[in-house]
Amino acid sequence: SLSSSEDQLLKTMGLLLDRNPACVNATASESEMSLLHFVIQNTSSAALLELLLSVDCFIGLPKDNRGKTVLETAIDHGKWHALQLLLEFLCSPRFLRSVPASMDALSKALKLIAQKYPRDFLHFLSTVELLPEPEVMVGEDTE
Repeated sequence: SLSSSEDQLLKTMGLLLDRNPACVNATASESEMSLLHFVIQNTSSAALLELLLSVDCFIGLPKDNRGKTVLETAIDHGKWHALQLLLEFLCSPRFLRSVPASMDALSKALKLIAQKYPRDFLHFLSTVELLPEPEVMVGEDTE
């Protein structure tokens, strides 16, 4: 049955990710498609995507050979639930914010989301925790 096949897939993927969590960032050599790209493009399994996004490692926003990130792949394939899960993940500390390419890809994807799903984009923005800006020049000389 389909349910037992999906259960087996989740169990197998869970074992693989337990042994090597960083494989979530692995890409195929020809297509440069990451495991996240593949899952978003070829399945509708929220449980599988949640499993991949819950691994204990940092996850970036790699691009495939077409220059598309997983966010853009979700948008292109109309995978709204996958897009919601990805947006939730982007607020987690495991998203590689320090990599300029990830932030550039994120800004491009957010523009697409704002154009295609304006209400959902505004809802996403309302859930993002704002952090105070760091004080750059603090001291006796600046007062």
